[in-house]
Amino acid sequence: MMSFNFGIDSRTRAAAPVARKRARWVLAWGLTLPTLLASAPSWAQAQWNEVSKARNGDVWTMETGTARRIGDNARVWVLINHPLPITHPAPYAYSGVRSFRALVQVDCKEQRARRLEASYFSQPNGDGRLLGTNENDDWFNVPPDTPDADLMKAACELPDQAPAAPERPAGAAPAKPATPARPPGARG
Repeated sequence: MMSFNFGIDSRTRAAAPVARKRARWVLAWGLTLPTLLASAPSWAQAQWNEVSKARNGDVWTMETGTARRIGDNARVWVLINHPLPITHPAPYAYSGVRSFRALVQVDCKEQRARRLEASYFSQPNGDGRLLGTNENDDWFNVPPDTPDADLMKAACELPDQAPAAPERPAGAAPAKPATPARPPGARG
């Protein structure tokens, strides 16, 4: 009986199980990778809107998709891109910073702000090598006519997302304060 192997020799047939495993792996990653990329950190896919441009060319942007204001407080992500690397002495503890990304808390009533967490990068837009991080800076008063003031203004102009108090119908009696529930088995 004549057999046609179309150029597949015995070594290729022996490698077929390995090839099938590789094909399954490629198929699995081909289906998984797009899902992983779609669930990448929100800052990587974020919508950054320019809020200020400093005299030295620094561009300050705020991520609007996750920015929140509740009452007199706001939390926003800010990304600052520097036109040239920042070297020592610098406002940062790291040399070569081209961009700075931070979660900033703003107190609109007291006109102050603080960084809750910050990351420093070697390339614009939070790319390149991570040069360092820090968290929980002290509150500082925001001077007027600065990029910090522009950021504060943008954050404080966000819509207030505090839950509204339920309205009472006209003429209704004030609500009674809730009595605390007794623990199970309590007497009295």
